[in-house]
Amino acid sequence: MKLVITSAIRNNCVEEVKYKESNILQKLAEKYFDDKSYCPEVENYRILWESTPPKYMLFFVQRRPKYTFDKLFIPRISATPPFRIQKELVITVQVPFAEYSVQDTKIGGWNVIGKAILAYLREMKYPVVLRKKFDRERFNSDMEAFFRSVGCTLE
Repeated sequence: MKLVITSAIRNNCVEEVKYKESNILQKLAEKYFDDKSYCPEVENYRILWESTPPKYMLFFVQRRPKYTFDKLFIPRISATPPFRIQKELVITVQVPFAEYSVQDTKIGGWNVIGKAILAYLREMKYPVVLRKKFDRERFNSDMEAFFRSVGCTLE
């Protein structure tokens, strides 16, 4: 299974350093979850976390997890070739902006991200197609073990 943790930092005052730190976290997660499988129907698991300032929270809508079994995308721009998405589960997590923006260390930012992702995963309802097949408990415990392995304290 391929796990991708990507960020959508929507604030121009957040330094480029935080963006680089999130890229490091993404690479570590890809390496950690490379040989793990929780369900044959999920080959790609994408976690998109967003840290939105309070004045823009009106535009943030918490979406339900989206599962795509097989879909062909044909872009409107003719220079981009069509591409196919297969067996992908996408979730969006809101990371508290007030806590994340004041963190001055890499591990401190990862702590906030880890707490938000784990809290969301514990209460998340999986799509109906995956509810009985996806090993939720093992995935949540592996996600917690991953954040602890990179140095996070999740209390």
